[in-house]
Amino acid sequence: MATKLVKVPVEGIKAEEVLALWHTGRLYVKLNRKNVPLEKIKDNVRAYVDRLRPFVTAAFRDSIDELWDEILDDELYRPLIVPDARTRKERSLNKNGVMRLVGVLRSLQVYECMTDSEICATLEGHHKDCSYRGYLGKGVDDYMFGELKKLRNSFWNPRFDK
Repeated sequence: MATKLVKVPVEGIKAEEVLALWHTGRLYVKLNRKNVPLEKIKDNVRAYVDRLRPFVTAAFRDSIDELWDEILDDELYRPLIVPDARTRKERSLNKNGVMRLVGVLRSLQVYECMTDSEICATLEGHHKDCSYRGYLGKGVDDYMFGELKKLRNSFWNPRFDK
């Protein structure tokens, strides 16, 4: 026999009823998560990585905005910027994925050589250790790395190379 779920407004919830349902195993709670529009996520990522602008190498100083625009518009990198259902803290962007992209771009010399802690302090605005720091070194799969390298090369300005 299928049970029918009944939506109960928050005002109508009584603690005794919730406990009784919980004890019988019939308590169902659906979190109402609001989806953030893709354009808003892109704007949030742009604002977040823009904090690293002082650390962009000379070869990419003129093209860093266009490089990030290409990354944000490409379907390949979408899973790294859009928060998924498991995201708990930050719902406006996927900081773990963005950190992975920043780490790869640092290894491709788009950003100056900085420590993971310095990058986190710059992005987060405080010098406390953050949980996102570990994602800077995780990188991306080989195919995505190759595509990022091609993209990086298309924006590279050799005039500033040492």
